[in-house]
Amino acid sequence: MLYNFDGLSFNVLTVARFRHRAGFFDVRKRPFGAISYKIDGTGEFVINGKPISVKPKSILYIPADADYQVQYSVNDSIVIHITDCNYFEPECITLENHAVVEQLFLKLVSAWEQNRSVNQIKSGLYDILFRISQQKSEAHNSTVNLCMEYIQQHFAKADLSVSEVCRSAFISVSTIQRAFLEQLGITPKQYIIKLRLEKAFELLMEGKLTVKDVALCCGFSDEKFFSRSFKEKYGYPPSQLHKNIVV
Repeated sequence: MLYNFDGLSFNVLTVARFRHRAGFFDVRKRPFGAISYKIDGTGEFVINGKPISVKPKSILYIPADADYQVQYSVNDSIVIHITDCNYFEPECITLENHAVVEQLFLKLVSAWEQNRSVNQIKSGLYDILFRISQQKSEAHNSTVNLCMEYIQQHFAKADLSVSEVCRSAFISVSTIQRAFLEQLGITPKQYIIKLRLEKAFELLMEGKLTVKDVALCCGFSDEKFFSRSFKEKYGYPPSQLHKNIVV
């Protein structure tokens, strides 16, 4: 993503606030790119064949040398035209805390009108992208925490699925897979099995239930799979737990 692309570089051409009229526009390749913040209105873009919906309080990036078509409603945008940018993927960035970012974009317009300082605009834009990166990181961690809490509450259900966890947090399977791998180093399914095995270890230590009953209590409908998973984690099958624990 543009906001966390290491080594991002660009030069600034212009900064301005535009009022676009409603209608359809077919734009040919331009030697410059654009980073725009949409204050109001919508735009349905197709950029180099990629459809992108732009809503109020979002940031759109259009790389240089990109053909695009757009269906605008009447809208108000702040646009920074740039050259020599080393990021080439068109994208739209949605914002959680748009009020702060909007004020920063408005300050860039004011700064450009006052002194045309390219370095000041570049510094301000880097600051905006950094803030977006922080917002996304916080939202990312929050989503993972919500999913972890749901799994902790429901891991004993034999039919608990990753899809069910996703529905609880209103995210896609691909998103949760990526988020867990980045934050925990394991997949959601592996996290579910991890909690089940840890709970099984506790119950086996109490010695009140059979191995089969422990497996069922912890969400394992297949006793053989439970025993195999337990051995992979702890080095011995559940039936030999007490023989291998040194008190």
